[in-house]
Amino acid sequence: MRRRNIRVTRQCPKCRRRLAVRENRKRASFFIGCSGYPKCKFTEAFSFLVQELGERIVELERERTETTSHIKDAISEPLERELLQLIFRFHPDRHFDDPLAHEITSELTRVRDLVLVQR
Repeated sequence: MRRRNIRVTRQCPKCRRRLAVRENRKRASFFIGCSGYPKCKFTEAFSFLVQELGERIVELERERTETTSHIKDAISEPLERELLQLIFRFHPDRHFDDPLAHEITSELTRVRDLVLVQR
């Protein structure tokens, strides 16, 4: 078996014991099996490629969350200020003869509310 730190954090759905990565020496492949073997014979397929992909997805999600929080802090106030200026500029009271003014203002207000909620 390749020596890697592989953790299976789930429990066996049949007996609730710890799951582990095992090697099928006949097929030269790997699988996830219950630590309660031979009493519990639960198994499922395992692929190192899928494992690495899953780890990379978790890592990218963590980076995205960290980056998003930094970006939110950096741009939320200037963005809100600019949205308020646009709402003021296109407000229907200023453009009472333009039917799009109300729609534009409504959409800008909706976007501003989304920005405020995400903070």
